[in-house]
Formats: sequence, C-alpha cells, structure tokens
Amino acid sequence: MDGFPREEGMGRVTTVPDSWLLAIALGGLVLTLGVLFRFTGVTQYWLEDKGRTRAAAAREDVGDEAEQDEHADQQPRAAGGGGGRRGDDRRALAKEEKKRQKAELKRFAAAQREEKRRRAEARQDKVREREAARQEVEDAERAELEAKKAQLEAAASAELDGWKRDMVVDAEGEGAVGASGSPRARSEERTRSVVAYVRREKVVSFDSMAQDFNMSPREAMRIIQELQTQGTLSGVFDDRGKFITVDDKELEALADYVNKRGRLTLEDFTARANDLISARCEEEDGTQGDSP
Repeated sequence: MDGFPREEGMGRVTTVPDSWLLAIALGGLVLTLGVLFRFTGVTQYWLEDKGRTRAAAAREDVGDEAEQDEHADQQPRAAGGGGGRRGDDRRALAKEEKKRQKAELKRFAAAQREEKRRRAEARQDKVREREAARQEVEDAERAELEAKKAQLEAAASAELDGWKRDMVVDAEGEGAVGASGSPRARSEERTRSVVAYVRREKVVSFDSMAQDFNMSPREAMRIIQELQTQGTLSGVFDDRGKFITVDDKELEALADYVNKRGRLTLEDFTARANDLISARCEEEDGTQGDSP
C-alpha cells in the first residue's frame, strides 16, 4: 500500500500519496532556507554596517589624535622643550636614557681607573719612603762607624806619639844604648814579650794584656799600635777593645771578602776576621795533636 493512510469521514481511511509528502517536505525546506538566508543577510548587513561605523569612529579618533599631536607639536611641552608624537617622545626618552646610562658607565669606569692609579701611586710612595728611611739609617750607621774609627785612630795616634816621646826621653836620659838593665833594654825585652804574647793569644784584650804586663789598657793599645806601624804585627782593632792578629794569608782572604761584599760594617769585618782566626787555631791545634 503506497503512502500514509488518512481518515476521511466517519470510519473511512484514505491514503496520501508519497509524491505529495515529498513535495510538502521540499516546500518546507525551501521556505526554511529562504528564511535563513534572509536572516543571514540581514545579520551580515548589520555586522558590516556596525563594522563600518566602528571604522569611521576609529578614523575620527585617529584624526582627533593627530590633531592633538599636531597641536602639541605647536605648543611647548610642560616637561621642558621638545615635541613630536607620543611614539617619537617615547623613543626620544629611551634614547636619552640610554645616553645617560652610557655616560654614567663611562664616569664609573673613569673613577675606577683613577682609584687604581691613586692606589698604585700610594704603594710606590710607601716603597720610596721605606727605601729612603733604610738608606738614611745606613748612612747614619756608616757615618757613626767612620766617626768612631776616626776617633779611635786619633786617640791611638795621640797615645803613640806620647809613647814615642817618652821613649826618646828615656833613651836620652839614660844614655846607655843596649846596656843590660837600661830602660831601652827593658823596653826591647817588653816588646819581644808583647809580640810573643799577641801571636800566642791571636785575639788580645787590652784589659787582659794590661794586667799581664802591669800596664794601663791605653799603654797596651799604644804598644800594639806601634808594633803594627813597624810591621812587626799585623791585625785589626775592633770596637770592643781588642786586637785581632791576622797573617798575610788571612789578610788576602779578608780583602777578597771585602771586595765581594762591597760595603760592610766594622762588626762584619771583625766577625770575618774572628772566623778566619778560629779556623786557623783549629788547624794549628789539629797539627799539634797529630805531631808525635
């Protein structure tokens, strides 16, 4: 049976053909699509109109902003000079800030270099001050040493001159040259004893020598000075009241030591002489111990 049944009158059912139903469905679809297209077109037109309205408003705003910027260009800025649009102002401010930071970095680097230079100069000044102080101390010590040496030499020379005068007076008063028991004979005997004593002791203290020979320390120093002048004894005087005998070999060693060291104090020279004499004494003691 084709189509759908439909009622017709009391208790009578009629059938609607399928073609009618299809036509009705197509008509409804066309009507629905037409309504949709109509509504869509109106909506699109409304949206486009609204977009055009917004674009026009935006153009008006841009125009107003341009007019305001142009007006701002013609008037001085409240911040103190300059002009231009807002974007240009921001770029100008950023550029100025960059320049300021760069200048600040340059000033900081310059300050660091200046501080470094100042510290280096301060260190150099301290080094120069220490060197000057050290040189001043050395000069003072050298001057003091030379003054003491000159004073000792002057005193020894004066004592030696007095001793020579005494010897001449004694010789002229007695008149006996080489006679037994005469002052000259006694003087020669004492001289030989002193020479033997000094050569035996190596390092002679004037106080000890004065006690051994019953004389004053000044007289002991005077006698040794005279013997050294004559070439009978060779050695050096130190500042502690002692005479240190030195032979020719030791004199050469001392000369080499002075040449190598250049500048040295009297204490250093005396200490070196003592070392040489100690070595010689040890060598002599060893030789005597080995002999039968």
